[in-house]
Amino acid sequence: HHPLTPMTDADLVRVLSRQTPHPVGLANRAVLTRGGDATRAHLSALAEQGVRHVICDALDEQDLDVLAEATVLMPLVTGGSGLGQALPAQYRTQGWLATISEPGRLSPASGSALVLSGSCSRATLAQVADFLAKHPDGGFALDPLSLADGDKQWEQALAFALERLSSNVPVL
Repeated sequence: HHPLTPMTDADLVRVLSRQTPHPVGLANRAVLTRGGDATRAHLSALAEQGVRHVICDALDEQDLDVLAEATVLMPLVTGGSGLGQALPAQYRTQGWLATISEPGRLSPASGSALVLSGSCSRATLAQVADFLAKHPDGGFALDPLSLADGDKQWEQALAFALERLSSNVPVL
């Protein structure tokens, strides 16, 4: 009974299916235990069936490693912080990320930055407020209900982001 998102249904495929007109699928743990190639094949088969959203049933870090391996080449992947921790090893395998010789000492970041936040947690709201205090012209609020109704708000958001990113202004 989370205060912002109370749950009465433990089947997340059903829960997400009620929130989108697109098919929702499942990559259960039995799929993940067969490894990255099998998981990638399963995800491809779901995509061929028109499934656009997939709930992945990971239990431990090994499952997240398999999931990272299976999804590393996909253009957009979302997930919790555990998946975020597993992806850098796959980025290194792809040659996209160098090995860090001195952990804890990263090279300064360069280039543009865009953050997409969908959380309503207190911590996230505080981070958003901090960002907007430092970058008052860098925030754009999307209305998910307007977006779901087919509103062209995403065009406005894209124009907003592209204009600022071309000037190296961080965008939230």
